[in-house]
Amino acid sequence: FSLTDMTPPPKVFTLKNLYDEAHSIYRGNKDEQQSCERLKAALEIIGWDVDIRDLRTPAMDFLVETLLAKGLSTKTCNRYLYAISGVLRWALQREMIPGMPIIPRQNEGVGRLHYLPQADQTRLVEWLSANEFPDVGFVAKVLLVSGLRITEFLNLSAPDVRDGWIILHAGETKNDQGREVFIGPLGVALSAAIVGGLPPYQRVVHGLSQASAALGIAPKVTPHTLRHSCATSLTTKGVSLATVGKILGHKSLVTTQRYAHVEDQALVAAARLLLDV
Repeated sequence: FSLTDMTPPPKVFTLKNLYDEAHSIYRGNKDEQQSCERLKAALEIIGWDVDIRDLRTPAMDFLVETLLAKGLSTKTCNRYLYAISGVLRWALQREMIPGMPIIPRQNEGVGRLHYLPQADQTRLVEWLSANEFPDVGFVAKVLLVSGLRITEFLNLSAPDVRDGWIILHAGETKNDQGREVFIGPLGVALSAAIVGGLPPYQRVVHGLSQASAALGIAPKVTPHTLRHSCATSLTTKGVSLATVGKILGHKSLVTTQRYAHVEDQALVAAARLLLDV
């Protein structure tokens, strides 16, 4: 007999416990409700009584198989996987699990990327600046140059902008990796805008929607359209995919590869102008 024999077994921490403790990490996100709903639905599929330490890759594969069997697209499946990976990172940081399982992200295909040609980018910024949305015009200008996600932009603080660089720190981006983006002279104006208060997300969306309607741009421009437009402008101007991926903060070059497809479409369109077909 020894004291080790008296050590109680580790407490089971179920997926229901995980949801109750960690779903609040999505609070304040623009898609907070959807993320929480997806998280709840995904954990229900795997099983509320499953111990969090047993949530390994086979369980994630089972989740994907079930979602696909329900007729969901691979893109939607990935949204469920993102919701789970967020709470698993939360658990890992608290040493509740020994490591992250492999997240079986599904191939979404190239799909259609909505982006603005250079002429429309100029028209958009000019319209916003000349009407009731000069602050949104400035946001659009920075996003078109930097390729930042709107959440990354709105979470900036004054120390994050130095000498023409935007500094994004680890843990503050979608893939949790930090990066630096050069915006040159815009840095001075951005620092002043941060001190004065950046416009809220809803105002940015409203301003872009109003500009889209006024200029006849369809589908309407969203903050993410500006990110796509930045990437497309870079690739069509000959910037390597590796560099574009680094600017955008892509974890994999596969993600950036979508913009090579857009570049090909632009080249075909340009050739047709010359061929008059």
